Amino acid sequence: MIKVLKEVAVYSKSRIDLDNISIKNYVTTDNLLQNKSGKTDATKLPKQTSDSVTRFDQDDILIGNIRPYLKKIWFAKYSGGSSTDVLTLKVKKNNHPEFIFYSLFRDEFFEHMMNGSKGTKMPRGDKNQVLEFPVPDFDFETQKHIAKVLSDFDAKIEVNNQINQQLEAMAKTLYDYWFVQFDFPFDFAQDKPDENGKPYKSAGGTMVYNKELKREIPDGWEVGSLSSWIKNDKSGDWGGKESEQGNYVNKVSCIRGADLNGLNGKGDVKAPTRYVLEKNSHKLLEVGDFIIEISGGSLLSQLVVWHS
Repeated sequence: MIKVLKEVAVYSKSRIDLDNISIKNYVTTDNLLQNKSGKTDATKLPKQTSDSVTRFDQDDILIGNIRPYLKKIWFAKYSGGSSTDVLTLKVKKNNHPEFIFYSLFRDEFFEHMMNGSKGTKMPRGDKNQVLEFPVPDFDFETQKHIAKVLSDFDAKIEVNNQINQQLEAMAKTLYDYWFVQFDFPFDFAQDKPDENGKPYKSAGGTMVYNKELKREIPDGWEVGSLSSWIKNDKSGDWGGKESEQGNYVNKVSCIRGADLNGLNGKGDVKAPTRYVLEKNSHKLLEVGDFIIEISGGSLLSQLVVWHS
């Protein structure tokens, strides 16, 4: 059985005074995270153009309504206020709020929003059309069971994400110690790095001034460019076709900048299929290749190491 969203949820009509919101419980499209990654704290509060904003409560569903393709959605864990560009849904009785949330957590929902959106540069979802999205219709206990299974998976994913963030922070700290402060572990007796050694610079390791970097670096170190480490540059136009035709017979998945978050485990990968010439086979990715996104000539700090 299928129902449409307006049968199981309504937009919040309640208000909350500005005095009762803070950066912790104020939600705008700016602090809802892309690719269904929840929310972070707001960077600023609304201007005093009115005394209140839309209120949300625990178990409400908040959705970014500007550029729906960014897939911004959050299941509220507490009460607060939201801006006018955030859709705040309250689930009706006899429906499990978290089940409805997961029903909207799908890419199909955001595609539905885009299909009804207005505007090109900054498309905005149509509030009435959004409520026509079909959702599964189960009895309450079934909804509760499904939501429990999915939320358990989410909890495990969140733990893994926290571990990854901690490991990433440790890696950055280690890099800073070793390659910025030059306090990598060093065995002075054997004159070589050693995991049980002393911190090189702090322990009196010889430092030599480098004119290119305009700073001191460890004695024996050299300065080079990234290009000296690159064996082959596979970037450039593939010249691919969307369907097999003529000499375009090699079927490949074309990795785009939009797919890098997914490859890093932070979103979806929807790499389109393309057909390329045999002469471009040397551009196929191999294990250990680096993929770096460059948009408009500006490096956006997105990096993936290819593992498969």
